[in-house]
Amino acid sequence: MVLVPFKKHMVCIYFIINFLIILDGSTIAYTDLNLEGLNLDGLGDQMTDFEHLRNLNLNKNKLDSIDKLRNLKYLQTLEARDNFITDNYFMSESK
Repeated sequence: MVLVPFKKHMVCIYFIINFLIILDGSTIAYTDLNLEGLNLDGLGDQMTDFEHLRNLNLNKNKLDSIDKLRNLKYLQTLEARDNFITDNYFMSESK
């Protein structure tokens, strides 16, 4: 596990992530990300940079959409309770 700074509204918040080092040692693939209770109101475009993410906790935030996560093809576990999500477009089949 590693503590990583996450900037939101000019305040540095630390969250815990797990990561894998790719076999050749040149790349890190983040696998677990816990953003619970950070009062996030959006995910931003940077979430697609975490393409190997397997487990994501977004509980207790202010998110109204998680559609930007649709391209995370390795995502196995998503927790997003206690947010403002009103539709399930994220769960529909990709075309």
